Amino acid sequence: MWLAEDKTHKDKERRSSCTTGPVFREVTRSGKIASSETRAKKATKRGDYLRPQTVDERVKKWFYKAGLTTDGRPISSHSLRAGGATDLGMNNATEEDIEDAGRWAKGSPIPRTVYVRPAKNAKHDPFSKVPVNPPRAVSEESDAHHAGYSPSPGGCPFKSRLLRGMMLTMRILVLGGTWFLGKQVVKQALARGWDVSTFNRGRSGRDVQGVEVFHGDRTVHEDLTHLAASGPWDAVVDTSSSEMPPRDVLHAVRALRESSNRWVHVSTVSVYDGWPHQPLTEASSVLECPPDADETFGYTGPNGSPTTYGFQKAGAEKAVTEAFGDQSVLLRPGVILGPEEYVGRLPWWLNRTATGGRFLAPAPYSRRIQPVDVRDVASFALDQTAAATSGPFNVTHPEGISFRDFLEACLTTTQGAGRPVWAEPAFLLDQHVTQWTELPLWRTHEGAWAVDPGRAVNAGLRCRPVTDTVADTWAWLQADGRPVQHPRWAEHGIAPDKEAKILAALS
Repeated sequence: MWLAEDKTHKDKERRSSCTTGPVFREVTRSGKIASSETRAKKATKRGDYLRPQTVDERVKKWFYKAGLTTDGRPISSHSLRAGGATDLGMNNATEEDIEDAGRWAKGSPIPRTVYVRPAKNAKHDPFSKVPVNPPRAVSEESDAHHAGYSPSPGGCPFKSRLLRGMMLTMRILVLGGTWFLGKQVVKQALARGWDVSTFNRGRSGRDVQGVEVFHGDRTVHEDLTHLAASGPWDAVVDTSSSEMPPRDVLHAVRALRESSNRWVHVSTVSVYDGWPHQPLTEASSVLECPPDADETFGYTGPNGSPTTYGFQKAGAEKAVTEAFGDQSVLLRPGVILGPEEYVGRLPWWLNRTATGGRFLAPAPYSRRIQPVDVRDVASFALDQTAAATSGPFNVTHPEGISFRDFLEACLTTTQGAGRPVWAEPAFLLDQHVTQWTELPLWRTHEGAWAVDPGRAVNAGLRCRPVTDTVADTWAWLQADGRPVQHPRWAEHGIAPDKEAKILAALS
């Protein structure tokens, strides 16, 4: 699709940057725009660039979405070559320029005799109706951000605008997609104008309107085979493997490898063998678990770490990287909060502060915590889906919030008349208060809230204030928000009679 209204490539000096080869051959499968350096590195590797079939699909999609009709001839990516030659020929490009644009053999008569077509009135050109920019009210800067690249200052506007239009049209598959994080990923992807498919069992939550729905069980080989035949996708975003053993993740990535270019996997900070005892970065060591392990692999230590869950998730990560290599992204969030939370951490604190009276609070009140909003995790996941990044990212709040400010936000939001009674960790432990669950988000270990998100921040992670998450979650609860039923909800919150006894002891 050559944009006739953008004639900046007429200029000889700038035209050379546009005619070094067909524009689609400069886009890798991961969405990265190739430079001369990366082209040289990958020239010997097959499959690094977009397949012709993928380009065909995109051209047909754009054409019919624009409400255009044909004159009987088929629509295919071959039109790009013809359109480019015609456009250059109309602007007095040299034979050499046109040959270079289509990568024809030097001296070939084909460009002039076959592909350079007579100029026609614009009203007969179906593509004259297609806007240069995607039909969304977003800025150039925002488009470039979501496309995962920034056009170089000296680059060709003609090429960059064409690339923007292509990169913003993605087809992704979300495993899950009906509740909490998966639902947010789907909703935000649709808002970006992407084509979204979901695959789930159809048991938890409702499918979001506007998606292509596939129902099945990802642990069943036949269901995965049927799903793979419905591809290809630019990327898979896996939000539904938190309770699956590595071998089930391995089966899925192998089944979908040929129908997807990229895999974004939601993992956890629990994969680190130093969590929650030590401050962590992505360079910290990870628990060892084979990618084909079953649900019996691993153990939970006597002090609660490491955990079987952590071993299992480490094995799942290995399964993903084994299949997708540098086209895999591993998201390692800590605690995710926000509207539709199903675990019950923030809802418990909101309901407790709304109840009023004295309530138990874990000292020290200055201790900072790093919960991240589900909407920000979803946004970052999609950014990495469209980017050329790979590897692990710690997805935790870069600023966090003190426990005192967190509880004050709960009190302010709920307009509760409660008063926190701060108790030292040693006292709470003596009273057999269970960390992490009876007083949600409280954990004494040094590394629990010392997970460095620097790499994610550098890659674009932006986190709203935790106070906004608190307010929005309360608004959702007040609007009769009901999470998907999950057994972890019942685990959170100290029993009223136990809390009363402890408060009496503190008096």
